Amino acid sequence: MGEDYDLIVIANVLHHVPVAERSATIQALAGRLVAGGRLAVFEHNPVNPATRWAVKQCAFDKDAVLLPMRETVAHLESAQVRVVRQDYIVFMPRVLAWFRRFEPWLAGVPLGAQYALLGEKHG
Repeated sequence: MGEDYDLIVIANVLHHVPVAERSATIQALAGRLVAGGRLAVFEHNPVNPATRWAVKQCAFDKDAVLLPMRETVAHLESAQVRVVRQDYIVFMPRVLAWFRRFEPWLAGVPLGAQYALLGEKHG
């Protein structure tokens, strides 16, 4: 496999990857990026109690193991992918949709239902 992609997006996937295989999974994805290519990762935030409850209720997530942002950052860094942005996202439920316009100001508060990381492969 060669370096083919400028951007790879993985959205809410890693919590389904067995813990022992996560590093290898990120390494394999990073290996597909061109120098300077980007890897975007979206994951559920285990710090958020509503997220933990929702995952526990979902049959599809029966075997899921949530990972905190710091674990995902460590996997990216070990794969030579430098984190250039990290945000907590999804703070307001639909019933409070009007308040979503304020979410960008909350990006550093570790209580969002999910988090987003953007990494760039070392060139």
